[in-house]
Amino acid sequence: MDKNKQHMPELISVAQNPEKLAQFERFLGFLNLDPNNISLRLKVIELGIECQVWDLLKQVIRDGLNLDPNNISFRGHAGMLALRDKEYSLACNHFEFVVASDDAPSPSILYNYAFSLFYLAEYERAYSILEQIAPSSEMQKVVNVLSARCLHHVGRPDEAIELIKQLSVAEMDAETQGVLALLLHETERTTEASETANRALSLNPQQLDALLARASLEAELDRYDNARRDYIVATTAHPSCGRAWSGLAQLDMRDMQFDKAQEGLEQAVKLMPDHIGTWHMLAWIHILHGRAEEAKYAFDRSYEIDRNFGETHGGFAVVAAMQQQRKLSEQHMRRARKLNPDGVSVHYAELLLLKAEGKHDEAKVVYDTVMSSVKLPSGLLMGVAVEQRLAEMSTKSDSVIH
Repeated sequence: MDKNKQHMPELISVAQNPEKLAQFERFLGFLNLDPNNISLRLKVIELGIECQVWDLLKQVIRDGLNLDPNNISFRGHAGMLALRDKEYSLACNHFEFVVASDDAPSPSILYNYAFSLFYLAEYERAYSILEQIAPSSEMQKVVNVLSARCLHHVGRPDEAIELIKQLSVAEMDAETQGVLALLLHETERTTEASETANRALSLNPQQLDALLARASLEAELDRYDNARRDYIVATTAHPSCGRAWSGLAQLDMRDMQFDKAQEGLEQAVKLMPDHIGTWHMLAWIHILHGRAEEAKYAFDRSYEIDRNFGETHGGFAVVAAMQQQRKLSEQHMRRARKLNPDGVSVHYAELLLLKAEGKHDEAKVVYDTVMSSVKLPSGLLMGVAVEQRLAEMSTKSDSVIH
């Protein structure tokens, strides 16, 4: 499961009830005559939610907050509207006030508070709020699914799987099975992950989590055309999913379609700017094209996220070597080796320097070491392109190496 919010839970809302519309309009007229009547205003809000007249409710709720800013009912409804408008910080503030002020906040308030925290990447806090919801048949599915997503983000996938598996077969809709499939894939339960993803996609062919799980599984089995089809469906149906764009870009990179890969990765880093791996893939695209400054920009973004990631320092070593700054490159190589002795970037930088000095025998030794013991970046898909360039640098060819 991608840890950069590329697949999100669905917000609890109330189904539309058109039969209430006339009643809502009548009560709204009464409220216009008696705007300070708090109980009447709350009744209007209740009816408006049933009718889903959200635009009208915004003003009704806003006026209610001006009338009584500490009213937990108004604050709860304001939080719901903020969630609908994707104003997650504002929603979180409203729900936090309600939970702190109410001795027994409703399960829906707690869920939506956790939901807003999830979108703010506060997964531990979100999970702790969800734990306050007593088990109930009415909300158990959505609570377990959101809890599972939170647990995955904090590195507890086995517990997340168990939460999903507590649900009954009847509760296993497409989203629930999709989440389970992705968790199973990421805990290397390949067969079960594949079966679960297929069940989810039989119910909903555009279910995002299942598409990501199956595409990853297909790529790992070298069935790249199948993986590409799933990633294309995912990026088409869910264009805000960074992981889908990243996966598709890896396939493009494997096929040496670097321009397409770059487009996909640039889209991915916009959607998940805190994902180091995606910045690194984009940097490698620029390295393979000989664009040192662009590669450095991508590594700079990675460095802002984590200053102690070895491959980032190795990337800086590569950039410095490309710019023929030997001392700077060696400085970054020393730092990279301390953090990650087996990182490919530092070896790539070393090969660049050896190649520039015509030390082909030493370059061949480095290359053989990489091929026998070092994991290439981003797994097999990107590794194909990098391996090709490493092989070029290990020979006595006079071809230009960036």
